[in-house]
Amino acid sequence: IYQEQVMNIVQRLAGYSLWQADLIRRAMGKKNVEEMKRQRELFIHGDKDENGNVTIEGAVARGVPEDKAAKIFDDMADFAKYAFNKSHAAAYAVVAYQTAYLKALYPQEFLAAVLNNRIDNIGEITKYVMYLKQRDIAVLPPDINKSKAYFSVENKAVRIGLVAIKGVGKGAIDSIIEERERNGEYTSFENFVSRVDVKALNKRLVENLILAGAFDRFKVYRSQLMLVCGELIDMAVSLAKQRESNQMSLFGTMIEETPIKINYPKIKEFDDKTKLNNEKAVLGVFISGHPLEKYMARFQRYSFNLSVLNDYEEDEDGKRTYPSLKDGEQVVFGGLVSAVTKKTTKTGQGMAFVTFEDVYGSIELVMFPKVYERYKDRVELDAILEVTGKISLRDDEKPSVSVDKISIVTEEQAAYEPEVEVKKPDYLCVVLDDDTYRDDIVDILSSSPGEALTYLKIAGKNYKLQQKCRDCKGLRYELMSFVDEKNIIFIKNQ
Repeated sequence: IYQEQVMNIVQRLAGYSLWQADLIRRAMGKKNVEEMKRQRELFIHGDKDENGNVTIEGAVARGVPEDKAAKIFDDMADFAKYAFNKSHAAAYAVVAYQTAYLKALYPQEFLAAVLNNRIDNIGEITKYVMYLKQRDIAVLPPDINKSKAYFSVENKAVRIGLVAIKGVGKGAIDSIIEERERNGEYTSFENFVSRVDVKALNKRLVENLILAGAFDRFKVYRSQLMLVCGELIDMAVSLAKQRESNQMSLFGTMIEETPIKINYPKIKEFDDKTKLNNEKAVLGVFISGHPLEKYMARFQRYSFNLSVLNDYEEDEDGKRTYPSLKDGEQVVFGGLVSAVTKKTTKTGQGMAFVTFEDVYGSIELVMFPKVYERYKDRVELDAILEVTGKISLRDDEKPSVSVDKISIVTEEQAAYEPEVEVKKPDYLCVVLDDDTYRDDIVDILSSSPGEALTYLKIAGKNYKLQQKCRDCKGLRYELMSFVDEKNIIFIKNQ
């Protein structure tokens, strides 16, 4: 259960000192494979210093059969994949219990708090916004009259906070919200510009609010607002100077302010692609839609998508491992190109690193020279592609895909069934003697969505469930609270 128990085992069985035992604990915490291999030999057969003095007796010398010593160490090495010291594990257990309680009973509030904790990390915000959508929790766009500074809960939905928009400072947002709370909601874009403190009213802030959709409630095109916002801000600044100068009429009365008005140009709204790209630029995520929506029916035929990147285990030093991914595993999946970085090798050949996204996340594609030369014309920003490649897992690096083949996907192609070899689905079956724990099992399976078809076998009769799930250690451990491990049957099809 704890690393300290491993330390105790190696001391009792193999004669390690406390200091030597701590070296194994460190190797476990760092997931140092080479050091664990070295320690295996020392655990079984012992060690001597350069003078021939015994520094570690070894399990065999202390009366443990070699095969049993090897089995014990291998069990410890397997445990080391997710090992913690006692104080760390106890703290994790308390936090896990508290957060599980909150997530189960107050999911919107809990996830809003998680998002606020990661307000400066666009990658994390993207991940959790997608998680909310997968859980059918509505994500409401920024709204100049409804949004608070940070993410908030509104009628069982999560509203994006204004601070999440790029290029807006917390001080300016506080000023906007304070004015709204003191004098009521903003009634128009002109009303907003005329009321907000001009010190907080810079053009970049207003433009980013527009592109994020914060003024959509006023039923004016974003394209129109972008054209007039500079002129309106200039008017507001001029009006503010007029107030400050405290100009008086000849009769000693204040000059009456003329409300800011403007004629909006008669132009079309941004097209959907431009609108979505603008949202992505200022929010980090697509809110009003997604460029891949028209392609999802095609892409969902594949057994692989980037939701697997959310299935990771993290050690005490923050190092992540991905149990559902295998190094060298071939995958086929679809998405769009969001960034391209071109490089030149030492031999003068071209290659590229491509940021590739689907609706669940993003991954780096590595295009080595031969592949890059063949497909470089297809790799453009916003291109919708199908990629064939191999998973690459390296220590201390995020997973990537080494590209073998790239195909362009058009909207016309997406409307038809793709001629691809479709992998048969995986199956997960849980065997129950009766239906006592049926609802508990169904709840557990629902908490781990994936691609595997799920069945319950109750008293010999099979029941197919609507939800699909994924096979992972966490799911198995939860199920084992109600059934024996032998009654959890997972069939992985190739």
